[in-house]
Amino acid sequence: MKKDFDIAIVGGGPAGSTAANLLSQAGLSVIILEKEQFPRPHVGESLLPFCYDIFQKLGVLEEMEKRFSRKPGAIFCDKNNDAATTYCFKHVVENPKHLSFHVRRDEFDLMLLETAETKGAVVCQNTRVLNTNLNEDIATLNCKSEKGSFDIRCKFVLDASGRDGLIARQNNWRTPSPDLDRIAFHSYWTFKTTPTDIKLGMIRIIYLDDEKKGWIWCIPVAEDKISIGLVVDQKSLGQERKKYKGSNWQQDFYMHEIFSSNYLKSELADAERDDKIWVNGDYSYSSKTKYGTNFSMIGDSGQFIDPIFSSGVFIAMKSAELVAEVLPNYLNSSDIKILDKVYSTISDGYETVGELINLYYNPNILDFSSVGNHNDINNERYDEFKSAYSLLHYLLAGDFFERGHIYKNFFKELKDGRKFERWQNLVNWESNESGVFYSKNENCL
Repeated sequence: MKKDFDIAIVGGGPAGSTAANLLSQAGLSVIILEKEQFPRPHVGESLLPFCYDIFQKLGVLEEMEKRFSRKPGAIFCDKNNDAATTYCFKHVVENPKHLSFHVRRDEFDLMLLETAETKGAVVCQNTRVLNTNLNEDIATLNCKSEKGSFDIRCKFVLDASGRDGLIARQNNWRTPSPDLDRIAFHSYWTFKTTPTDIKLGMIRIIYLDDEKKGWIWCIPVAEDKISIGLVVDQKSLGQERKKYKGSNWQQDFYMHEIFSSNYLKSELADAERDDKIWVNGDYSYSSKTKYGTNFSMIGDSGQFIDPIFSSGVFIAMKSAELVAEVLPNYLNSSDIKILDKVYSTISDGYETVGELINLYYNPNILDFSSVGNHNDINNERYDEFKSAYSLLHYLLAGDFFERGHIYKNFFKELKDGRKFERWQNLVNWESNESGVFYSKNENCL
């Protein structure tokens, strides 16, 4: 096997496969070093409309449309579905892009990896990168596979190793985000008869009680199958843990919490859990250094905030796209300002997502489930606020990059209690001419 490449990518998930695909199309020699054998299970099944253009560039859009269920929007509701607000992507995203996707990550990730290989990337699965030497002009990766140990040499390393964060951990650059110390439990359920609400394809986010600082996700990954996840604060979990005995306490806790929702108790009456309980923790962090003269981090390897808005896969693929666009020029010029600029854009994207996440976990500022339950409407003032509601739709659709200055002003307005109260009372104005409106049970297809 060839041992010298332009680009070596550590990790074959959505970030690594996206970068490999685009860089191969640009004429560079690329190798992906993936520690696992695909397909393999993975959390993060719900995608955003802003992924659409990336799928077109990768050449997978047609296959996506054939294989995966569509996602027209999101519903945020309280535990008992007494307050619920529907956010339809079609209000701000032109057809056909407003229909995003729900995917089984084992199938989706394998499709992206195989497509990158067809574009010319060399793919090595069951191959672990043990160490990276980035101190020379030519980087060296010490690898180990079933066939033994070997080295890969390259001009540039892309760390797409996800939560493993190979380079960040190797250099002690990773720091946790203490305010987002949460843990996720999830499993898959199959329906005998799929409820109409599930058939519509909307992701549903259910607020938990305030003290748990958490939520439940409901993602229709197939016509008869749904992914249900539970996210809670680690400190509250420590208190809840005392209520459960035995080795199956995680399963018991998961089942108790999801069935404490009247909505899920009704929806799952004709469903059975057909998978084990998967647990993911320690997932909010950032690396203080994300790039250098011969390496950069894309996707979750450099930073991950929180999965609440299904932003993980999109940010992974978008960061990979942005870096892949500039790497050919960078390799020719070695001008670090090229990477400075692209990582400024990526940083703005993470900052925007972080602000949105902070809003969600502070329902006293903005309760995403109850925005649609205010009826004190002043028609004359609607035009002043409808643009703010449009921005909220854009954010939920994945508009995190390039327009950071707009969203900074938007978040500032929302945190101004007096201005936000006026806006909150107006966003339910039902005008066919506004282009942005909703009802509690709106059909987003």
